[in-house]
Amino acid sequence: MLAHNQPMGKYCSFRTGGLAQDFFIPNTLNELSEFLKNNKKPILMLGLGSNLLV
Repeated sequence: MLAHNQPMGKYCSFRTGGLAQDFFIPNTLNELSEFLKNNKKPILMLGLGSNLLV
């Protein structure tokens, strides 16, 4: 799933956060692989969002 201007609060343990310009959650490794091959923007992997302030 690729979303634009996604509120990040529901993905962080502190429930705070601004908007992510682009936000992607892959359903499979193949979907992740295709996204990474076709994406030209910098990638930041967040993990599970514990102890994360956005």
